[in-house]
Amino acid sequence: MNVRLEVCPMYSYSKINSYFNCPLMFKYRYVDRVKVERFEGIEAFLGKRVHETLEKLYSDLKRQKVNSASDLRTYYEDRWETKYSDDVRIVKKGFCRDNYLSMGRKYIADYYKKNFPFTSSTTVSLEQKVNLKLDGHSIVGYIDRLAICEKDSAYEIHDYKTSGSLPPQAVLQRDEQLSLYALAVRNMYDDAKKIRVVWHYLAFNKEFGYLRSEKELEDVSNSMIRKIGIIEDAVKEGDFLPNASALCSWCEFQKICPVHKHKFSAENEKSKVYGSGVELVDKYALLKVRQRAITDEMDDVRDALIDYCSKNGMGAVEGGEYVAKVSESKDVKYPRAGDTKRKELEDYLRKANLWDKVVGLDVFALRRVLKETLLDNRVADKIRGFGSEEISHKVSLRKRKEGE
Repeated sequence: MNVRLEVCPMYSYSKINSYFNCPLMFKYRYVDRVKVERFEGIEAFLGKRVHETLEKLYSDLKRQKVNSASDLRTYYEDRWETKYSDDVRIVKKGFCRDNYLSMGRKYIADYYKKNFPFTSSTTVSLEQKVNLKLDGHSIVGYIDRLAICEKDSAYEIHDYKTSGSLPPQAVLQRDEQLSLYALAVRNMYDDAKKIRVVWHYLAFNKEFGYLRSEKELEDVSNSMIRKIGIIEDAVKEGDFLPNASALCSWCEFQKICPVHKHKFSAENEKSKVYGSGVELVDKYALLKVRQRAITDEMDDVRDALIDYCSKNGMGAVEGGEYVAKVSESKDVKYPRAGDTKRKELEDYLRKANLWDKVVGLDVFALRRVLKETLLDNRVADKIRGFGSEEISHKVSLRKRKEGE
C-alpha cells in the first residue's frame, strides 16, 4: 500500500548514507520523525571534543596565537568534563569513560607533534557550511577546515577522523562525502582550479590527500542524484526494509524495530516477574550468597565422601535413594603461566622443535606428543621431568534401582 509522505527537500551526506545503511532507520528518523529516547555514543562524543580542540588550534592561529600542546590538552579536558553526562553511552564491552578520554589526548598530541608549526597551509574557514544544489535538491554539509596549500595553491578540504578503523586508500579515493564538498568549494571560489581532499586518521597518526579531477566530481554528482532518486521513490512507495548490521548497536530505534524489539519485550516480562531494578539487584545478590554457601557445603560433603571411601577401601557408597560412585585418576600437571619452570619448559620445547606441535603449550597436545611422537628418550624424559603427578577424584550420583 502506498503512503502519502513528503519527499525530503534537503539532504546531507550522512542523511543519504543512512538510507543505504538501513532504510527503516531512515524512515523512523527522517520521514516519520519518531520521538524516542536519544543517546550519544561515546565514539561520537569523543569525536566532537577532538574536533572542538583542533578548531580552537586553527581559530587561534588565524589570530596569530600558537597554542602549546599543553594548552590544547587542557582545553580538551575542560570541554570533556563540561559536556560529559549520563546520556553518553558506551556500547563496547570492557571499556570505560577514561579509555576514550585518553584516546583523545593521544590523538591531539600526535597531531600537534606531526603538524607543528602549522605553516603548510593557510586556513580559510573552520566548520564551513556548504550548500550544494544538485538537480533541484539541496545538499548541506560542514567542512572541518578549508585551507589553501602553500606549495601549489590548491584548496584543501580537511576532515578529521577519530574512527578506530583505517580504510584502504582505494576506498578513500572513491569517497563521495568530501567530493561533494569539493563541488561546493568549486562553486564558491572562482580560483578553485585545484581541490585536494585530505583525511586525518588521528588514531593512526596518518594523513591521506588526493586532488579531485573534473571527471571524479562529475561522477559523484551523478551518483548523488541517483541515490536521492532511490530514496524519494522509497518515500513515495513506503518501501523501507530493515537492514541488520553491526551498526544496530548504536541505533536509537531498537525498541520499535522488528529485528530487535523482541529483546526488550523479554526484558519487560522479566521485570514484571521479579519487580523493580532495585529488587532485581537485591534478589540476585541474595541468590549469589546462597549459591556460595551451597557450593561450599557440597565441597565439604564431597571431600568427606572421598575420605570415607579411601579409609574403607570402597568405590561406592549407597544412600537412601542414590548411589555415590567415587573414582580416582592420576594426572600429570605442568607448570602454569607465571611459574619460573614454565619458561624453562617453553624454551626447551622450542629448542627441541616441538613448540608448533604443542600449540602454545596446550597440555592435551603435549600429552599427545609424548604418547604418539617418536621422541628420543632423553627428550621425553626431560619433558616429563617438568610435570608432577597429581591424584584427582570424581564423585558421580545415580538413582538406586529397584531391588538394590
